[in-house]
Amino acid sequence: MALVKGFRTHGRRRILGLMALGLGFIFAGAFFGGRLPSHGSEVAVTMTGSVLMICAHRMNHTFCRACRRCSHSDKGVC
Repeated sequence: MALVKGFRTHGRRRILGLMALGLGFIFAGAFFGGRLPSHGSEVAVTMTGSVLMICAHRMNHTFCRACRRCSHSDKGVC
């Protein structure tokens, strides 16, 4: 939810793209994990998605801190 709100405020498509790609990897690991060659590859796919989501959230947080339109409360949410 924070990423979508940040996208609406800042309009940075790369953040939305990273979020979608990260969710795609996480869902792929969850739903197609049994079809992957090994448990390790399932973990790798899921972890890749998680890292992409973390990167998107961190980028969004960085834009919010540098933005004059965002309120800089203790919560750190735009």
